[in-house]
Amino acid sequence: MVSRETYGESLRLFKSFTSMDRIRFFQLMDGLDGNTPIRQYLKLDYLLQLLESGSYYVKRKRKFEDKRECSLPLKSLFHLQPVGNTAYKCLDDKYMGESLEKFRNYSKSSNILTSCWTERVGESALMWKNFVDNRGACIKTNINNFVASFVKDDYEICCGRMSYNGYHAEQDYLEALFSKERYFAEEKEIRFYFTPRDGYKENILDDHVSMPVNTNVLIDEIILSPYIKPMESEQLVHDLSRQYEIKVSSSKIELTYETVY
Repeated sequence: MVSRETYGESLRLFKSFTSMDRIRFFQLMDGLDGNTPIRQYLKLDYLLQLLESGSYYVKRKRKFEDKRECSLPLKSLFHLQPVGNTAYKCLDDKYMGESLEKFRNYSKSSNILTSCWTERVGESALMWKNFVDNRGACIKTNINNFVASFVKDDYEICCGRMSYNGYHAEQDYLEALFSKERYFAEEKEIRFYFTPRDGYKENILDDHVSMPVNTNVLIDEIILSPYIKPMESEQLVHDLSRQYEIKVSSSKIELTYETVY
């Protein structure tokens, strides 16, 4: 039987090798390190499905629950232009062409496949409340291992840290994709965008794409929600860690019994 130490070292080497193989199709924005730890808060039933099937769901922006996030705000990203008989004298063909291309890109932004994570260190009661129901979990990994976990190379992946300075007309398309309003700053979001590689056809009518992953590469640790009853949480820790050979722990946030569902 392979010892836990030997298994852990083999997994570390596998992650490193796989990550280097995927780096050809991975763009990391300035200011980020591939070893940056990240976390994602999930509903427990989805996590169990992920562990069992090895399929990771990546949503399109249009399916985000917050409707302000479903597409880029066009009115905030374009300058007001003159109207009337003198308008065409103020606009040259190059500017008109660039504006039209920009408008097309922004209009299509709702179809981008998107995965949202946080670089917040430690658990966050705010994140538990906002992103999962009472039966949830948080998975921990780092940027490189998330990219390395994907079995297929159908997509190019771009990763960046969100800026919380809002939107403005001087931004280019890529900068706008990594921008949010300042009142989201507590999320400390790290975002991944998926673009089909040349020759790969995707159906943009699909609300999400199910991508095969190696869950042992994807997940370093699972933390169970503080809103799961203590006895149930203990049983889940035992069963999940034994069945999937992944580190699982209960939340460190203490709640009174009345607040636990």
